[in-house]
Amino acid sequence: DELVVLLPVGHVLANRKQIAFSELLETSFIGLPENTSQMKLLNREALEIGKSLRIRFQVKSNEVAISMVAAGIGTAVVPRCLLASRPFPDRIVAVALAEPWATRNLRICVRKDEPMPMQVRELLDFLRSTGAANS
Repeated sequence: DELVVLLPVGHVLANRKQIAFSELLETSFIGLPENTSQMKLLNREALEIGKSLRIRFQVKSNEVAISMVAAGIGTAVVPRCLLASRPFPDRIVAVALAEPWATRNLRICVRKDEPMPMQVRELLDFLRSTGAANS
């Protein structure tokens, strides 16, 4: 899972190959609720460099953040996988976040001594079949 910076087309940083997180902190940011793992990570990393996010809007989902960036309202950090089916790629630019923590390893945890529900087994089978899961 890779986090990327979303910028409106024409933004001063939009022509870059990658952006340092410290540069992003100077922009008007569209963020998720504070209790999400994504925002906890971004806030922690901002504190590590002695800064804070300039939250312009706080929205309930990455999809809403993507729409707001497309409307030119601000910048956002979202998982790259969410961009595959977006209907407005001509209005946003995704730029790599030049930070080692921007690549996240996500895990699914299950109890070893309890049977898994069918839905969980099917999800794990699907992830394995796509190469997205390690046993």
